[in-house]
Amino acid sequence: MKVSLIVPVYNAEHVLFETLGNLVHQTFFDQYPGEGEIVFVNDCSNDRSGTILEILHRQFPDRTGIIHLSENLGPGGARNVGVDHSSGEYYMFMDCDDLVEITFMEKLYEAVTEEPMAAVEAKKGEAFKAPTSYDFADAGVYCDSQKMGKVCVNKEHRGRLDGEKRSFIMSGNIGCL
Repeated sequence: MKVSLIVPVYNAEHVLFETLGNLVHQTFFDQYPGEGEIVFVNDCSNDRSGTILEILHRQFPDRTGIIHLSENLGPGGARNVGVDHSSGEYYMFMDCDDLVEITFMEKLYEAVTEEPMAAVEAKKGEAFKAPTSYDFADAGVYCDSQKMGKVCVNKEHRGRLDGEKRSFIMSGNIGCL
């Protein structure tokens, strides 16, 4: 598996149909058959979000997976559970009310595999690549707001990344808040 897109979901029935339709039809799945998954983490929703996710999963079992949490962990906790239960070499994160271009997964995957790097962030249709010259162990915190927006990473200060390599996350004890 090349890519796992992790989407925490909490009480989002009013936006899920549009978001889900947008995600399951990503061009990535046609370009790289069998190489991607969308992992939805139902963060103890008390609306119909879980039911909607189950319906979608029945229609697209080869593209989707669902985790139902028994307690609300918040978006960061739900993302961490998604990472633990996914199998992609690269992770992508997005919120359940985000709408993205149909080529979102494909473009980010191609950007991150074009040259060795730890992270890529998508922002308004463009992919921003993290430089590979940073020494994360010595730097403590990586935060380049001009290139990456809100990306900060280290063991103590964990942040949001939109296309990370699994080995980078696992070796650095990185998670989401």
